[in-house]
Amino acid sequence: MRSLLTYISMKTNIVETFTLVSHEMLEVTKSIKIHHIQMLLFSCMVAGYFYFGYVDFVGPFSLGVVSLLVLFLVSCLNYCIRSDRTISSSHIIISVVLILMALWLYAVYDVPVIRLQKMFIVPIVLIFAVREGVKSIRQVNNALIIIAIIVSISCIFAVLQAFDVDFFWDIRMLLGTAERGAVEYQLVNRIKAPGLALFSVPLSYQISAIFPFVIYLTYISTARRKMIILGLCLVLGSLASKSLSSILAILVSYIVFMKLNHLLRPKRLLGFIIILMFLAIGFSYYNGLISRIISPDHTVLSRIPFTLIGVKILLNAPLGISGNELMDLMRYYLVDFRHILGAKDIFEFGFHNCLLTFGVTYGWAVFIMYIWLYLYIFRLIYKPLKKSTIGSDDRYFYSGAIAYFCAYLIQSSTHSAGLMIGDPYDWIPLAVILTYKPSQVST
Repeated sequence: MRSLLTYISMKTNIVETFTLVSHEMLEVTKSIKIHHIQMLLFSCMVAGYFYFGYVDFVGPFSLGVVSLLVLFLVSCLNYCIRSDRTISSSHIIISVVLILMALWLYAVYDVPVIRLQKMFIVPIVLIFAVREGVKSIRQVNNALIIIAIIVSISCIFAVLQAFDVDFFWDIRMLLGTAERGAVEYQLVNRIKAPGLALFSVPLSYQISAIFPFVIYLTYISTARRKMIILGLCLVLGSLASKSLSSILAILVSYIVFMKLNHLLRPKRLLGFIIILMFLAIGFSYYNGLISRIISPDHTVLSRIPFTLIGVKILLNAPLGISGNELMDLMRYYLVDFRHILGAKDIFEFGFHNCLLTFGVTYGWAVFIMYIWLYLYIFRLIYKPLKKSTIGSDDRYFYSGAIAYFCAYLIQSSTHSAGLMIGDPYDWIPLAVILTYKPSQVST
């Protein structure tokens, strides 16, 4: 009898303990807000794409892809349990255009489904996931700060790599080289500092995408000194990687932002240029940056004939062209530009222009839809910019967004990456831009 009472007493204590622990766990779980989880997943996604986007994390999927999928599932769950289940018309329109383009490329050009998913489906998922995870202006600013910090860390690595510190090159080499000959050659021979990115070009895209918003954060933040430090890291990273496109993008985006806010003064612009020049001269001792600016090599000069040849081919190929036919046209039009240094590299590197590459490969229909999509998104930003008041936070934000588009034009016009290949360096900041609501209507 005594043993039975003891057993019952023990069972009662176990049940009470389990109930108490369960209650405490439930209270802790309740205290965790859904947007905290979403922001954590957003951070993992950005770091995954910007640092480890080419490294397998779970099976064949990278950390960026895995984080995006989990963020999407959490966002879908949050969307389904909300009482005000709505979705913006802009997201619907962008999604419809991307799906139509995917169907067109699949039906007409037989583009593999796996590639179409990366080019068109991932951006749709990304926009939805970010929109559901970033609901207020404060969260928008936090998302931009997260991106800026992640890119700045990579830039610090790039600076130390430019100084040829072995430790920071070794860390980068641990991430692999994605088995691409040109990339591996650049890394093994330490030609351009990549930071933690795949190589210097992705780093330049990341810098160009976030720098305009660091200017915005500098003007609206109470911690201006910290924002200036982040901006300085981005500038130093651009110089360290010897990326002329990102240096130009930084300069142009600064001018555009200041002009739109009536802050551009000759002395201020001159001071910014002088600081850039002094920093460039300092880095030139380690990586020869100034000589690359003063005496551009064939990799820079070749962009001119690449673009001109691409335009000529585009005008003569309304339905698109590829393979041997494309090579024949390249040889035909190369005759006019063969005297330009590096022009013959077009057979190895293509047009180095995202828009032209798509237009030439898939014809005028895709080219026009690409232009329309760009103009549509630009209009979504420009309309609230015109309605905003000079000196307001809204004005600063939309000025940063316009400056970002100018920087994107520079990058996509001189490289083969861009929005239409599902490049996360562009779609992530664009998704954040589309979540922003003017302060008078934000939640």
